[in-house]
Amino acid sequence: MIHRLLDRLLLFVFLSAVVSMAPLVCAAGKDSSRVIELRLESLNVTKANGKLLPERPRMHAIAIRRTVRDSRPVPVERNPELSEQHLVVVAVDAKGREIARRLVLDPRLLRVETADPSGRLSGEVLYRSDADLSVTFPDRPGMSALKIYQPHWSGTDFALQLLGEATLP
Repeated sequence: MIHRLLDRLLLFVFLSAVVSMAPLVCAAGKDSSRVIELRLESLNVTKANGKLLPERPRMHAIAIRRTVRDSRPVPVERNPELSEQHLVVVAVDAKGREIARRLVLDPRLLRVETADPSGRLSGEVLYRSDADLSVTFPDRPGMSALKIYQPHWSGTDFALQLLGEATLP
């Protein structure tokens, strides 16, 4: 009985490790990738109050800080789900046609919890006016620019609002 329980426990631990590593499994084993580091700088806010804002900035200047080619393929997104906590980064060719798209957590988002004088915690969501972002795409020929969108929930579906775009070097 104890051996059977130990066998099940070991199998559970092994399967848990395999499942937790699943997002690291890569697509199309021979494809290389390109890691692109970006800087988002808000265009339509004053830079006061430590650059923390109560609402998401709507437009950004996007600067490409660095691109690095990597021999490893892009990790597979197992079950990407769009939310207002994400950004959608789209790689396009010279004619503006989409080549690839990635979903990333919004690096501007900051959750803050504070205590009132009685010790009761309350939460608040703030946004950085400027942020850095790193995104990995398949290294495809013809990729000439990136467009960054922020999703907005209308109550029935998501609409993508353009934050900014940058030309790749």
